[in-house]
Amino acid sequence: MPQFRILPGLPATGPRAFAFPPRSKAEFSEGFVVQFIPEDGAAWTGNFAEGPFRDLLSSVHNHPDGKRVIVQARGMVWAIDPNTPETAELLNNWTSFVLEAPEFKRVILGTLVSFMGIGPDGPQWKSKRISWDGFQSLAIEGHYLKGESWTPIDQKWVPFRLNLLTGEHEGGAYTLGDT
Repeated sequence: MPQFRILPGLPATGPRAFAFPPRSKAEFSEGFVVQFIPEDGAAWTGNFAEGPFRDLLSSVHNHPDGKRVIVQARGMVWAIDPNTPETAELLNNWTSFVLEAPEFKRVILGTLVSFMGIGPDGPQWKSKRISWDGFQSLAIEGHYLKGESWTPIDQKWVPFRLNLLTGEHEGGAYTLGDT
């Protein structure tokens, strides 16, 4: 598994941090800072521009392929190979939370309305819209993600079940079609 650690800020000395995305505010201001230790090279630092969601957390997760790392910076989610930072891939820029499902070789990216399943080869599926505005009571049971999604029409939480292998779901609050 790749080695990494979250830093409290940009290092005061040493090589300049890699900015993600390149040519962005991450080149000139501090974002979410992560140090990577490649298998066969010198440690390097990534400075990730944070998304617009100030109330969201930033986090780092092992990628299901065992080689890359998934970095969430307040909504922006990147897949990074510590050995080749220039191959970084932006997976999503509207992620509210990240759930790990290692037994299924999946990392699940959740937005306020839907989910995306990341597998060893990258994005595997994107669910249809399930919620109007958020999720609660999420739990993995078997090969399903179960929880509740919000509907403003009835002003209540509605149960749903999402297949972690296919992204297909049953239930949920959004019934107006796929978006």
